[in-house]
Amino acid sequence: MARSVWSGMQTLTTSTLSSGINAVYWGENGLDFNDDAFASGIKGGFVSAATGMASSITSGSLGQWNLQDGNGIGLSSKIFTTEDIGRFNEFAGGLAGQGLNYALTGETTFNLANFDMFGMQGVNGNRVSSGLLELHLGKNGMSMNLGTGGMDASIGAIAASLSGLSETAKIGRSKIAAIFGQQEGLSTLNAVNLLGYTNDGFDEDLGRSIWSGRIRARYGDTGSDWGRYDSEAPDSILLSDRLLGGGTEEAAKLATVMAHEGTHAAGNRYEALAHAQGLGTYQSLVASFGLDGDEAFSQGMVAALMDERSYTANTGTVDHWIVRLDGSLYDDGNPDVVFEDGRETIKGTGKQSVLQEWLRGDDSTFNAFTSLMKGAGYDGKDISTWSGMKGTSISRSQIDEAYREGKITEAQYRAIVGEKRSDYDYARQEQKIQRDFNTKKRLEARLASLIESNLPVPEEIIMGSGKPGDPKAYTGQGGLSQLDLASALKYQEVGPCYLSSNCMPYLLMGASQDKIIKAIDKIDTKGMLDTGTAGFLKDSPVFWEAMQKEMNLPGIPSWYGSARQDMDWTAFVGSGATMGMLWMDNPNRVDPESQHWGYVYKAGDSWYFQDPYNKSSGGIFSTWGVTTWEEILDYKIRPIKITTP
Repeated sequence: MARSVWSGMQTLTTSTLSSGINAVYWGENGLDFNDDAFASGIKGGFVSAATGMASSITSGSLGQWNLQDGNGIGLSSKIFTTEDIGRFNEFAGGLAGQGLNYALTGETTFNLANFDMFGMQGVNGNRVSSGLLELHLGKNGMSMNLGTGGMDASIGAIAASLSGLSETAKIGRSKIAAIFGQQEGLSTLNAVNLLGYTNDGFDEDLGRSIWSGRIRARYGDTGSDWGRYDSEAPDSILLSDRLLGGGTEEAAKLATVMAHEGTHAAGNRYEALAHAQGLGTYQSLVASFGLDGDEAFSQGMVAALMDERSYTANTGTVDHWIVRLDGSLYDDGNPDVVFEDGRETIKGTGKQSVLQEWLRGDDSTFNAFTSLMKGAGYDGKDISTWSGMKGTSISRSQIDEAYREGKITEAQYRAIVGEKRSDYDYARQEQKIQRDFNTKKRLEARLASLIESNLPVPEEIIMGSGKPGDPKAYTGQGGLSQLDLASALKYQEVGPCYLSSNCMPYLLMGASQDKIIKAIDKIDTKGMLDTGTAGFLKDSPVFWEAMQKEMNLPGIPSWYGSARQDMDWTAFVGSGATMGMLWMDNPNRVDPESQHWGYVYKAGDSWYFQDPYNKSSGGIFSTWGVTTWEEILDYKIRPIKITTP
């Protein structure tokens, strides 16, 4: 709005100056000034500025309403038709401007045709967009002429704005309902929007399906589950009403559950696949938006992935975080043929007859009972109702066998299984997931063992009790020396303290100080570290990624919570992190640059701070004249973690 007002003031100022200059003329007595011309110019400038501001403010205000979700995050163009919404805003802004212009002057102009209606292209290949037919409305009635002036009111502009209006109305209903306590629509809007920010094709398709209504998001009591999927209601997913409302944190969790249940709606019946999709969605959103993240929520998915039952296909109609995968035929007691992959339901009056009619195609000899049902164990006493117990089915393997034996044609086989892969493909995928999972568990166990065995627990302590906020500080023993790094890598003494703190995780994974120094010397640090002081020009993950490629250790450092955070001791301990980099300011400083980085970590029940300044008994604390942690008044801790790549 401020920009709109400023633009209007600029227009008015320019118009005033221009009118003043144009009002000066050479008359009988020399230079003279035309008051009427000046007044007319001022009026025109005022009208132009006012209509421009009205148009811009209207369009901008609408954008705040219909181009952002409930958390103020811009709508993703991968989910929403943001281009059409923008055109609607421009159209509405133009109408507001023309309305004000008519009120002030009694005149207004619309352009009813545009060259882009004919698909014309310019020499640069871009579409030509220019007015063609002016409609004038004013005191003297209506008139038309060829011209490029006036607000664009062509068929194309109106069609685009109507599409944007439809989207705006849906967004508006969600936001208005939330004002009156109905959070379902707004929560769905917020979560669906976040699905467009994960850079995941499945999430984007799911978001569009939910927003368009092809998959209905329902809310209710799901017990201990975050969501459920019932194959008897294949076009909807049930989400926990505990996830309604809240800000971006809750929206990220809701988007995660949508991704999980969405895999079930797509046909997956393996918990492992659903949890993997959900966890990937959540981690992506936490990192992208710098969220704190819910550790318990994340660990719940990790724990489920570690449960061997997650790698066994679910049975029954209700899926708790699952998805159907096979292409079998299931007798649900309904005479209709219903497709879980989203194909249109085929209506019928009897199970056998509708199956017969569906699969016959051009094959006049096809008989559903002899081709499929008999091989599945049905006795044929009452073919029209599929004799046998409700809940029985024709398995995918039986359908495959019927196809191999020539009982059904290629077209009939594809009509049943759709685009689904074979059972063999799914079994191979499941085995790969299990192998990858077992490999990851072995790597994690090895990494945890390495870190535990290499945690320095020194005997020489400078100060501290080991309690949170009062770590046991030590210098040099078992840690990295800032002076050694400065000497070996030709850096100044000031600066390598942060570098050495970034390198401590490699020491915990069993690498020696010499190996760490050699790795730093080999990697291309140009644009990454300051060539004089080893100050970081880019964030730590860039350095860690380069070091990982050079050292090839079983783990890789990263920010705890997926994004850099500056914490105090209470937040740090509460986050669950067990290591981090601690910055502190000299409380007795004379030099304003007297600051220092070190590494803090937990070993057993005690906290330790490794001071990389030197290998003497005093270290930075002796230099500063500090004897207790209570004297350190200004500090921050950046939590990190070491995980398998």
